[in-house]
Amino acid sequence: MDTQKLAMQQKVMECMEENMKGWIHILEMQKDYDRFVKNMKKIQELQPAVHNDTEPIAVNIKNTREKLIAQLLPVLKVLSVYAHDKKMKKLEQKTKTDRKALNKLSAGKLEKEALTIWKAINKHQNTNVEEKKSTEPEKYGLSQKMIDSLYETIVQYKNLRQNYKEERKAQKKAIESTQDLIRANNKLLKNRIDKFIFLFEQSQPDFFNAYAMARKNKPMPAKPPKKSSNGQTKNKQTKKTTDKK
Repeated sequence: MDTQKLAMQQKVMECMEENMKGWIHILEMQKDYDRFVKNMKKIQELQPAVHNDTEPIAVNIKNTREKLIAQLLPVLKVLSVYAHDKKMKKLEQKTKTDRKALNKLSAGKLEKEALTIWKAINKHQNTNVEEKKSTEPEKYGLSQKMIDSLYETIVQYKNLRQNYKEERKAQKKAIESTQDLIRANNKLLKNRIDKFIFLFEQSQPDFFNAYAMARKNKPMPAKPPKKSSNGQTKNKQTKKTTDKK
């Protein structure tokens, strides 16, 4: 976003407001300025979205990712033993991921990996009725509380990522809309209002100069000291008189 141009437009608006009595009678100029102000108001309304701080969400995602990996790793290791004992080669293959590999996974792949493992555990959380033997992973230390906690973290991680994506998308859209409005106002200034201002170069030189300085985004220069009748500034004349005394 072009913040310098936006600052310049703000100064122009302040200048126009301060000198409104001198130009408001020019109807076409008034129409252009109304459009300019309308755009400025829209820009102002977009600022909360433009400056929305998404860093807290990003930090929360990072912390939740670390929590998810910390919960997933022991589940993977123990599930590997369970799968080996039950001769479940496909399940055992799924559990061979280590901490280093988990850390390297993208956000989406980590979420998918965790959900796959959670589903695999739930699939084997039943009793083998035919053999009358319990095949529940709980016997290996994977309690239902542990499994539920893992799922809650997966959901939390997914929701945070979705929220962050939506916030960033809204911010990007607000920035683009703001930039479009800044460009529209620049066209209004360059193609119309800048030209109307020349009506006041002779009749209202202070207004004309103030507008010119606002367009350059510069403060008005201090007025030069008044000259005396002999061409010297009053300050210098006073100094000479003092020196004579």
